Amino acid sequence: MSAMTITDFKPVAAGALRGFCDVTMPSGMTLHRCGIFAKDGRTCAAPPSKQVIGRDGTVQRDASGKTRYEPTVSFADRPTQERWSSAVIEALRMAHPEALA
Repeated sequence: MSAMTITDFKPVAAGALRGFCDVTMPSGMTLHRCGIFAKDGRTCAAPPSKQVIGRDGTVQRDASGKTRYEPTVSFADRPTQERWSSAVIEALRMAHPEALA
């Protein structure tokens, strides 16, 4: 396997969120539920994240009441993350051209 592939896409329309996809990396590793976002003419992909759960077992919220999330995957630096995001968006456009139409 030499290219990143999208193995699943589930559309969601909520603010900038356009959906979630599973991304299979050239290594064979699959990242499940990567977020796809579009806003102000820009699109990007975000690696999976999880809700922050407090010691009392409740979902933690920020000052505006939105659920807090923490990353489950990180990148060495911002340029590396942006290259990954661009590659995911390119693979998504090839596999599901309707996803960002």
